[in-house]
Amino acid sequence: MASILKADTVQTQSGSGTFNLGASGDTVKIAGGSPGADKVLTSDASGNATWVAPAGGGKILQVIQGFSVAGDTTTSTSFVTTPLTADITPVSTSNKILVSATFYSGYPVQNYSCIYTLYRDSTNLDESSGMGGFINAGNSSADAHYLYQGKTVAMQFLDDPSSTSAITYGVFFKANGGGAYFNVNRNDDAGAKGTAVIILQEVDGT
Repeated sequence: MASILKADTVQTQSGSGTFNLGASGDTVKIAGGSPGADKVLTSDASGNATWVAPAGGGKILQVIQGFSVAGDTTTSTSFVTTPLTADITPVSTSNKILVSATFYSGYPVQNYSCIYTLYRDSTNLDESSGMGGFINAGNSSADAHYLYQGKTVAMQFLDDPSSTSAITYGVFFKANGGGAYFNVNRNDDAGAKGTAVIILQEVDGT
């Protein structure tokens, strides 16, 4: 038979020491303070307890991967898309998206460069530099052998899209003269392509 104890204060008989609520194996229910599924009981400096959602910031909630084995070239001096994109739909507007991309880049002609950046839909995520991109992959050396060579390029950015709609992230590139070569060397050799990878991680921002 259940019983109800009503009191303003419950303490040990001596006024100090340990107060036991229930015995080992008992289920203790605390109904006050707005309880809820997965909430934790916390208190303020005065000992007033309330139920709150646990802090979850920094947890990875979902991971999306995209890849491409295609190469692409451009002579555009404005950013154009590459084949490397991936889509993600955040679960909360407070969450952030960690964008990571790795790919092969051919060398441009001497004294020019290939410029790479990350886009969220139509927004360039790097506007801090004069070139407007994360990577300025240039070539200032004697040119002949660089026709057949390339380098690995990596970019990473923690974005705050403030959205729960589907978002497309992608690598964009441009040339500041000559041409730019995404995932292929300047000679466009079939054997000079790699697997370009983009990874999107939704990070809990609560």
